[in-house]
Amino acid sequence: CFYFKIRVCKLDKISIAIPTYNPSNYLAQLLENLQKFDKISEIIINDDSSPMPEYKKTKDIVDKFSDSSQIKVNLDRNKKNYGTFYNKYLTVEKCNSEFIYQIDQDNLPNLRSLKALLKIKNLKNYKNNLFLPSSIYPFRINHLKESRYKKNRMTFFNKTTLLDKNQIAKMIREQTPMYSPSLTINYLIGLGNPFAHKETYLSNLKEGLQEDQRAIHCSVALCYYWLKNEGKIYFLKDFSYYHRRHDNSYYLADPRGEASSEEIDKSGDEYFNKILEL
Repeated sequence: CFYFKIRVCKLDKISIAIPTYNPSNYLAQLLENLQKFDKISEIIINDDSSPMPEYKKTKDIVDKFSDSSQIKVNLDRNKKNYGTFYNKYLTVEKCNSEFIYQIDQDNLPNLRSLKALLKIKNLKNYKNNLFLPSSIYPFRINHLKESRYKKNRMTFFNKTTLLDKNQIAKMIREQTPMYSPSLTINYLIGLGNPFAHKETYLSNLKEGLQEDQRAIHCSVALCYYWLKNEGKIYFLKDFSYYHRRHDNSYYLADPRGEASSEEIDKSGDEYFNKILEL
């Protein structure tokens, strides 16, 4: 692994990309948290053809937020359900900022982490790097209260770490423990919620739109196509988010609820094997 220090400077605002499907249970809380961050130029929400009653709830949430916020929010709805891999791509495609933070509808951002990302000196030099969280705060009800306890923080990298496809493949092959013997790099690159350069993201993942439009394990698919295109994965120290634990955690990987957890795990394994072949 390659470790290095980061210098500090200011950066312009970013876009927040939120791909959604049946998001009404969590979206209001997510938007409320994002409102506390003043470096957001826009929030782009792209709904993957949720049932119309659910979409109307989403629109009501967005309208209410827009009435009380100065942040520009754009809500669109796909005419048909594409699946999360394709919908994440469409959401990022609609963003206007050079860098985007894509967060899943049921998670919450760590605003201190976003500030750290925006302070990276010469961030434009990192266009080929996919920033993924080096730690997460699992929670069920109150993310701030629950995150106070050390047991509720899962840290995978204690130092800022940049990994290429060969290093990732080696860790997959050796099942290197990241947090516990059962949580390896496979778990970490399956978390998603990346920070990335918009045009690089679209370029690297475009191939996947043709091959794997309904990729079940979309987060691992993202990493595969990023690495395949000679990109690197950047685990910034203290880049984290609040990871919601709930009974339907898998449904974001398969919006229609047609895939079991076993099928999703199998999909992830297929992409891990593809990484090994790079």
